[in-house]
Amino acid sequence: MDNTSEEPARPSALTSNNWRHMERLVRSAEALIVKKRHRKVGKPFDLQQREEYHSGAMFWLPQKVREAHACEAVKEQEQHQEMLAKANRKELRLAAKLYKEQIAKEKHVAREEAKVADCAAKIKAQNTKKAAQTSQLGKRRASRPPLSAPKRQKHGGVSEGVAALPEAAPAAAPKVNSRGRHIKVPHKYR
Repeated sequence: MDNTSEEPARPSALTSNNWRHMERLVRSAEALIVKKRHRKVGKPFDLQQREEYHSGAMFWLPQKVREAHACEAVKEQEQHQEMLAKANRKELRLAAKLYKEQIAKEKHVAREEAKVADCAAKIKAQNTKKAAQTSQLGKRRASRPPLSAPKRQKHGGVSEGVAALPEAAPAAAPKVNSRGRHIKVPHKYR
């Protein structure tokens, strides 16, 4: 035996008021759908009228309706082509912009590389100049030729026959330290 036959049939849990309420909801939803369809405004066909007819009501031949459909299809196709051309122009503008930005970036990188190369060349030139100076000066003091600095002569006094004239000091070569830098000796030690 079936178990279903043994179970008593249960009455519906919904009351008649609930069923009426649901029916109203369904009908109002259908009414909204119909109302939305009515809101759609159709485009009138461009049926070319002759100027001799000025009455309100017109009956059109099926041939004229077909011509109007064909004209409408051509207009839609032209609009579609124009939209595609517009999108294509936009893409081309974007590609040109990206290309210009890439060229500008490459120029910037090239300028930076040129700056770095220029700095490296200057440093190399300075290093070679220093190397040439240090090789000319030598590392040890003993290997250098002696600097011929004029010796100071001490005069005890001025003789009677000779007038005391200030002597012009000979322009001595500036002193150079072991790194090749000029040393400025204070005046009282010259």
